[in-house]
Amino acid sequence: TSVLQIKNNSGEIYSNTILTPGQWYHIAVAFDGGDADLYINGVLDASAAGDFSIPDDITITGASFGSIYTNANWFLNGSIDEFRVWNSYLDEATINRRMSCEIDPATSGLMAYYTFNHGYDAVDNPTATTLEDQTTYAHDGTLYNFGLTAAASNWIDGSPITSGVIIPEMPTGTQA
Repeated sequence: TSVLQIKNNSGEIYSNTILTPGQWYHIAVAFDGGDADLYINGVLDASAAGDFSIPDDITITGASFGSIYTNANWFLNGSIDEFRVWNSYLDEATINRRMSCEIDPATSGLMAYYTFNHGYDAVDNPTATTLEDQTTYAHDGTLYNFGLTAAASNWIDGSPITSGVIIPEMPTGTQA
């Protein structure tokens, strides 16, 4: 079991929830510059004050997830299915509406969107070393320390995200 740590500039936030290995979680961190709110499975789990600012142009600053950018020896021992970067604060209702399936890459405010849908589960993927940004901003990433062979350190199947299903920005229909 582990506590999740999110660190950015001089801000840090730790989850109150103890995460269990082998279980999928939806993690969202909403930054408003001076504060951060950490949501686990759509529920506010922790808040912290600090410098949580994100550069306006994410292409000029190195970024990493699954490891600590300044320490090449600290890596996530787990799996990631989707990763999104927004240029605005998302509230709890918006996080809940968007968390269980893919979204339209042209959604307003979406600055980077990584679906991790490029390789094949449990087979050799030696050339799948680019993590493609689905938005038009093309903030593609390079995979490091990712074996891409057989079942270990490779693309996986079985996440709770429904691939190929894009949710509408606002629910439609009538209420009885």
